[in-house]
Amino acid sequence: MAHALVRAASRLFSTRLRPAVPCVGRSADAARTSACATFAWAFLVLLALPLSAAVTGTVINRTTGAPQAAATVTLYKFGQGGMEPVTETKTGAQGQFTINQNPAGPGPAMLRVEIDNVTYNHMLPPGTPTTGITLDVFNATRQPQGRENLQAHAPVPAIVRRSDDGQ
Repeated sequence: MAHALVRAASRLFSTRLRPAVPCVGRSADAARTSACATFAWAFLVLLALPLSAAVTGTVINRTTGAPQAAATVTLYKFGQGGMEPVTETKTGAQGQFTINQNPAGPGPAMLRVEIDNVTYNHMLPPGTPTTGITLDVFNATRQPQGRENLQAHAPVPAIVRRSDDGQ
């Protein structure tokens, strides 16, 4: 499809645009065709830029080491009113997400992942890459791992501090 667009744009521009100075060593028709093709490619690249400004990445559950499906990923921007949500999406079966919004702006942006009522934040300072981002999450538990072992043991004695007179 891209080649068809380039050919159509080349035909359109070759009939409408005439280069002021033909290229050295080329005929005027060859120079015009080359200049128009270059212009058409540049035009298509500029059209494609907003499409490539998406935020993409993968959410990985570091407890299991597997991609995290069905996590909510929200893009926030910071403005005069504070932190403002722009859009949100859910991760796919392989933990991948795409947000078709451009986070560029004068200030930073932030990605927030929510899973099991726990949120994880990832800052996007201006100028940092917005594709291929890895966001780490962890399984939430009601009881920290290993606590059941602590309850089975006798309580730890308190440290007693003596006063200066030895009592």
